[in-house]
Amino acid sequence: MLYVSSSSVSTNLSMLSPELPSPSKSTIQNSENSMEERVARMTAKDGLPLSVFVTSEDLRELFKAKSFLLPRSSTTIQMMVMNYGMTLRMKVVNELSQLKETGHRFSLTFDEWTSSSNRRYLNINAHTYANDRALFWNLGLTRIFGSMPATVCVETLRKKLKKFEIDLDEDIVAITTDGASVMVKTGSLVPAFQQLCYAHGLQLGILDVLYKKISLFDKNKLMMIYLTILRLNQMTTTAGQI
Repeated sequence: MLYVSSSSVSTNLSMLSPELPSPSKSTIQNSENSMEERVARMTAKDGLPLSVFVTSEDLRELFKAKSFLLPRSSTTIQMMVMNYGMTLRMKVVNELSQLKETGHRFSLTFDEWTSSSNRRYLNINAHTYANDRALFWNLGLTRIFGSMPATVCVETLRKKLKKFEIDLDEDIVAITTDGASVMVKTGSLVPAFQQLCYAHGLQLGILDVLYKKISLFDKNKLMMIYLTILRLNQMTTTAGQI
């Protein structure tokens, strides 16, 4: 899955150096606000099921008012969305390739995410800096089946990056992850520099202070310390009165 709008793709292209082709010269034309993009956005972003585009007469009339003729088959609509996703991927590959040719390298941010239906994914973002601007691309979600030790995480990264013609060993200079043990181990298995997320560290610290459960042993220990301090205060007060 690739969640990158064509508008963000064209924006990134406009930020590149003047030596690179402009969006209008790209072999893949921008189809922003086309029927394909609208349907893809409504399914990926708004969560509309494909069947709605077939069964909802009101929705079909709205598309017809824009001079769009929606297919009558949900399978055809699914293929249309998938083909549009491939078009976006090709645009991203084109951008990244142009940057690589001019000597740019990339950093990654990635993390595991679990959906409401309890499906696990690895979300990967690529970042770089060009023409005094920070650029990034969401490379999409990769489904995780079963456990994901560090070795599997590295292999998942390699396969995903390969689809965008990026080499984990040569094109990636840094990665940013949270402090989970599997992510720390992943960082030790790749040549790129690893930066642990400060925000995640602060979050864990706050949760540890505010919500950490205290064991019965710790509670008894704290109570003994409190009673000892209270007893010392009483003794000090009595000694002062004498």
